[in-house]
Amino acid sequence: MGDTGVAASHAGVALSHAVLCVTSLGCAVAARQVTPGPAAGFLLQALVAASTAMSPLCHLHVPTMPPPPPSPQCPHNVPKAPPPPSPQCPHDVPNAPPPPSPQCPHDVPTMPPPPSPQCPHDVPNAPPPPSPRCPHNVPNAPPPPSPRCPHNVPNAPPPPSPQCPHDVPTMPPPPSPQCPHDVPAVPPGSWICSVLSQPLVAFGCHRLSGDGATAGVLLASGTAVAALAAAWPRFVAEGRFVPAGHFVTALTAASLLALAALTGSATGAAAAALVALGDAVAPGAVPWVRAAASVALLGTLREQRRGQRGQR
Repeated sequence: MGDTGVAASHAGVALSHAVLCVTSLGCAVAARQVTPGPAAGFLLQALVAASTAMSPLCHLHVPTMPPPPPSPQCPHNVPKAPPPPSPQCPHDVPNAPPPPSPQCPHDVPTMPPPPSPQCPHDVPNAPPPPSPRCPHNVPNAPPPPSPRCPHNVPNAPPPPSPQCPHDVPTMPPPPSPQCPHDVPAVPPGSWICSVLSQPLVAFGCHRLSGDGATAGVLLASGTAVAALAAAWPRFVAEGRFVPAGHFVTALTAASLLALAALTGSATGAAAAALVALGDAVAPGAVPWVRAAASVALLGTLREQRRGQRGQR
């Protein structure tokens, strides 16, 4: 039953992106007769939708799918289970004291040091003369640190070592290509449509209306965010591309709404609402909203074209 549901989810995702691809191609052909700029935006959206529909990784767009099975290469598969103890790491059992070693006299702090013939302080009632070989000459001063004893400075944490993964507990492990939970290095196709495809179409609408300044701002903002994501891997790895995409979408929707208010276009207002809705709905509904937004944007282009001819 679970396999049937997963297969149905895959089929639904592929169907929605196929509909978006066909709709975008039709809008690109129709927009080519009006102005070439928006046609490029529709064509880019069609290519992204086609690649997503044919991609075997379409489970990334279905939030109801179970996570991938655990593998020994991925340390994130069981985040709540502590790592198994190992003989190289004394910190695996934090509640148990470290085992004593012959190199560290502080491993058993409650036991006095064994008597030695070099130290006349083995009998504490006799105050012996100081000697350079006796570390007990200054009882109030701590013993000098040594490279063999990590406990000489109790307030400082032990230095990190490659054998002990607990030396720096606050730092997460670095991402690896074997771990499916690592942040992807490429933004999803829906984000590309938000920062490039729709601003290109809105750019054409403003150019036809005679507002070259707003058209230039839309084109510059979308291009700058896309170039930043392509040239700066940390911009994508740290998730900063998500608010940047929301900003470009909000700017596009606001400009279309302002254009609709100035020209009295109901189609433009519907296009602005659908463009904004594409960033607010669930991932599975995004292709359907984008298809409807494409049709509304094409209608806005035609209205602006007719208005331009009427002014002439």
